[in-house]
Amino acid sequence: MVVVTKKAAELLKQKLVEVYMRAGGLDNMDMDPHTAQSVKEKLAKNWSEAGLGFRMVRISSDNGEPTVIMNVDVAREGDVITQREGINLFLDSASASSIGDRELDYVDEPEGDFVLR
Repeated sequence: MVVVTKKAAELLKQKLVEVYMRAGGLDNMDMDPHTAQSVKEKLAKNWSEAGLGFRMVRISSDNGEPTVIMNVDVAREGDVITQREGINLFLDSASASSIGDRELDYVDEPEGDFVLR
């Protein structure tokens, strides 16, 4: 099972805000930090209640380590579902078994990215 760190969950919430703002033609930079945090929490709650989250799919990698892509999606029959800080993470059974017991985290360096540990 994939465990989502608090830092990764916060960055996934930020991704939700970015998707929402782009869809509405709004600029996230127009919000003060307090408002931005409130929007993140509200969107995460609304999306979670609506059954939305991020689908994690394992793809081939050159180095043998699991490489994944994530997209906004809904749960499907047979999915393994993980939730942290109001964020749903969906994995199909094949991806879940090939990834195994890992932790999804976010690293700031060098370019910032989600990683499996």
